[in-house]
Amino acid sequence: MNLKSFIFSTLSMFYTIAAFGWGNVGHHIVGEIAEQNLNRSTLRKVHQILRGQSLAKAATWADEIRSDDSKSSEIAERWMKNIFDDYKKEGRKTAGIISYWHFTSVPDGQTYSSQNQPREGDIVWAIGKMVSVLKDKNANNRDKREALRLLAHYVGDIHQPLHVGNGLDRGGNNCYVNWMPSWGNKKINPEVYGSSNYVNLHSVYDSEIINFHHLGFSEYARFLNHPRVEYVAPNDYEREYWQELSNRKLKREHRYLIKKWADAEVEQWANESSALLSKVYLGPVIDESHPTQRNYCVYSSAEKIERKNVPSFGYNEIYEAKKIIDYRLYQAGVRLAALLEEIL
Repeated sequence: MNLKSFIFSTLSMFYTIAAFGWGNVGHHIVGEIAEQNLNRSTLRKVHQILRGQSLAKAATWADEIRSDDSKSSEIAERWMKNIFDDYKKEGRKTAGIISYWHFTSVPDGQTYSSQNQPREGDIVWAIGKMVSVLKDKNANNRDKREALRLLAHYVGDIHQPLHVGNGLDRGGNNCYVNWMPSWGNKKINPEVYGSSNYVNLHSVYDSEIINFHHLGFSEYARFLNHPRVEYVAPNDYEREYWQELSNRKLKREHRYLIKKWADAEVEQWANESSALLSKVYLGPVIDESHPTQRNYCVYSSAEKIERKNVPSFGYNEIYEAKKIIDYRLYQAGVRLAALLEEIL
């Protein structure tokens, strides 16, 4: 089996097997930023619900239970009973239901509200569900603890652009790049997956770039969690303007920005991620009507990736991608904090 066939056959397995949102470090960063932005009263409530566990540690639980079919099925039955019963009648694996809660799809040029989402729910639905559980005065401690763990994770996931994919390439899991080709001058073997520097684009944004900088999650969170020109100035021209302003003015504008982020609805978070996809994908488009289609992605089992079309992801690409990643990690942490202040 050659690389082209292997890539598709391997990645044609259920989307969510490989789509783990931010990696562990990314989710820890979101949880840590959230804790740093909570007032003391809310932070105490969070720790009470989590039995002393931090949000940073709790935020990875949703990925950890993926290998536990019993727990995944139990959660699906508890919070989506009708679909759970349908799955059982159809002879389908009920544990797979909650995998849908990690992502959603928005086709090119459209918005979340214009889509018909799957009956199993999606990440927007899941965030709303966890919020309702945490608001429910009759919910027991277990429900609240698990809802908070899941909420911390899903708020992170929805801010990873490829978790609001175009619905064509499984959130970049079917797209391959040549990661850091200068490292060690490894020989690319197109016949055997895993023996080269080929990495799927989704994993690059999940973890490769974050791990590339070798920072602990608390150190990374401190690096992000303060007023920065990058947050208030979306382009280079404005950035030059803000660089000349005083720290006092920057802090004032930063406070205004934080409030604006906190006021945005969850659907808007999804639309923001979708809008970033044009910057996430590398290289020229295949079809102008589909700005996120690339020739290093496969869209059906009949398609193949030619080695010459696999783009390199080196220092320049890391520099540009890290701007998006840092911005979205910080937004996720700030919004998680604002959400918890509202509901606890």
